[in-house]
Amino acid sequence: MPNAIVSQGKSCQIGTILGPHQGRGINMRSMARFGLFAVGVATIMAATLACSSEASDSPGSSASVVPRANADPVDKSLSPVKVGFHNNEGGAISLPDIRLGFEAGVEYVNSELGGINGHPMEAVYCNTDGTPDAALNCGNTFVQDKVVLSAQGLDFGGDGILPALRAANIAEFGALPLTPGLGSAIDDAAFGLASTEEAYAADVVQEHELGAKKLSLVFPDVPASRSSFERVVAPTAAKLGMQVSPYYYTPGGDSTTLAATVLAGSPDAVSLYATEADALAGVQALRGSGFTGTINATQSTAIVDKLDGATLENVIFQSNVYFPGLSDVPEKAVKDIAAFQTYIQGKGITKDLQAQQGFFVAVQSADILRQTPGDTITAAAVHESIKTAKGENFFTGGTYDCSRRTWPGSSACGTGVIFSKLNDDKVLQVLPNQPVDVSVVRPSS
Repeated sequence: MPNAIVSQGKSCQIGTILGPHQGRGINMRSMARFGLFAVGVATIMAATLACSSEASDSPGSSASVVPRANADPVDKSLSPVKVGFHNNEGGAISLPDIRLGFEAGVEYVNSELGGINGHPMEAVYCNTDGTPDAALNCGNTFVQDKVVLSAQGLDFGGDGILPALRAANIAEFGALPLTPGLGSAIDDAAFGLASTEEAYAADVVQEHELGAKKLSLVFPDVPASRSSFERVVAPTAAKLGMQVSPYYYTPGGDSTTLAATVLAGSPDAVSLYATEADALAGVQALRGSGFTGTINATQSTAIVDKLDGATLENVIFQSNVYFPGLSDVPEKAVKDIAAFQTYIQGKGITKDLQAQQGFFVAVQSADILRQTPGDTITAAAVHESIKTAKGENFFTGGTYDCSRRTWPGSSACGTGVIFSKLNDDKVLQVLPNQPVDVSVVRPSS
């Protein structure tokens, strides 16, 4: 595949691949509207999130938001509940739309969900540059401002915040366990969506349900890829009686040569854990070599408007959430998406799925805080109550339960990975039996 180690765009230059997920689009007409909602295996290749420079036709109206008829606004006479929000913004990796989505989510919480038990939800914003030191500075700011919860948009240096938060008994919450320290900080952090481990396992289960017996997986050649294959993919496949083979590509590799190497093993299906550019080249090379089986392009949905229907046949995609324009979405998630689309109006957002991530974090943070006992919400009380928090998960149609972490050793409280494929109208349609049930392959400890 083409060089995938250095990714350059208008706002970033990143020297290592950190995550593959780039859900930027739904169909031919709307594909350019969406930026990455970093999900699942973000710890491997999420650098592409910061590097998309495509324009958007996201709603830009400056019209004021009118709360819905069943709105439950906050009592403005009550004291606010402060939540810290740290996110990569303003540096080499800059993700302002995640913060804008969080702002919109706070507005939604205060306008329609009654805030935090009637109290307004108030955010303390802190930008980071992706380094642990910047995250630590945010942690110190949150301590000084007496926040009761630290919420993360997306922070590649997020592990650096832990010492400050632990010293002040402040819990961390986010959508995805992006970094290893927070991802395993079960006593101090919780994340609302599925873990990286579940995302890999769900891929194997989905391919098995589609009839695959031999699955090849293409990863970037980094230690995290090899660890994930050995810890998650191989044991999952063994439980299902499948054969799995990993292939690791390096910078400057040729996609045609790699495709030939992969296909020499006669797989029924291939999963491409690659950047969008590499996924595009990989799908083309595999199809050009005569492979007609299933290809999982993970979340590189933007390849849809660059390939013809014949090439895209039997290509599937995955996500942790339902997103705008996806067909066959559960009614609850449809309502969630409608609220999101209402509250992001006029904010100048160019990457809707990045904004969706921020919105998710705001809404779920509020849900967790409402479950804190007592008349006065304190950081210490939240730190304790988050360990047993549970409820509905926004955008997923499912639930979260922090009393039962959804993968051993992970701080993730949510579960559910959703697969889709193109229908005859070139619109992504949810596959049957979603989200994928990984209970039969989940380790007991």
